[in-house]
Amino acid sequence: MAMYQNMLVVIDPNQDDQPALRRAVYLHQRIGGKIKAFLPIYDFSYEMTTLLSPDERTAMRQGVISQRTAWIREQAKYYLEAGVPIEIKVVWHNRPFEAIIQEVIAGSHDLVLKMAHQHDRLEAVIFTPTDWHLLRKCPSPVWMVKDQPWPEGGKALVAVNLASEEPYHNALNEKLVKETLQLAEQVNHTEVHLVGATPLRQSISPLSCRNLIPACITTPSEASIYWR
Repeated sequence: MAMYQNMLVVIDPNQDDQPALRRAVYLHQRIGGKIKAFLPIYDFSYEMTTLLSPDERTAMRQGVISQRTAWIREQAKYYLEAGVPIEIKVVWHNRPFEAIIQEVIAGSHDLVLKMAHQHDRLEAVIFTPTDWHLLRKCPSPVWMVKDQPWPEGGKALVAVNLASEEPYHNALNEKLVKETLQLAEQVNHTEVHLVGATPLRQSISPLSCRNLIPACITTPSEASIYWR
């Protein structure tokens, strides 16, 4: 069964180019599935307009939502005309990460894609507070997308916790590796590597590491483990 069949793309309201939407379309072309382009917006000035009645404020908010919906539809025009199933939804919410998580739960989305911002002067990617909230609290996998193509035959690095004795870490390790291998096979034949780091004070023999490797790794060619 194909994975990630109900994707939620968080739209960046500050630019016309949408790398996260491009990545979702890329996945759709290879594994199918549907896409929802989602944008939470809020403008405090609309709440402070005391001269307007509640109905007038509601109408103003709805006007902004309609404008943003039309803007997203224009950004997705090429994909829509090509037959890519993209639903567009804009909501008024003062806490973006809460709106996104609520939508993930309500729509049973199995993957969230959001653009990661590159620092103007550094090579590093900058995570916003909304990014961190999503990475910590979102019930579905979150894919932070850089503004660059995903190369065919590239390499993916999976960070696993092999030093923990907690059962939930083992389950998470297996889920990470299994989904990465499945995605790599279905999408672009990415070469998957594993990395595990442990404090020097913990004595873990490299000879016993194979016992800690997630059960979904079955052949030496599927992954490599590096210890630092």
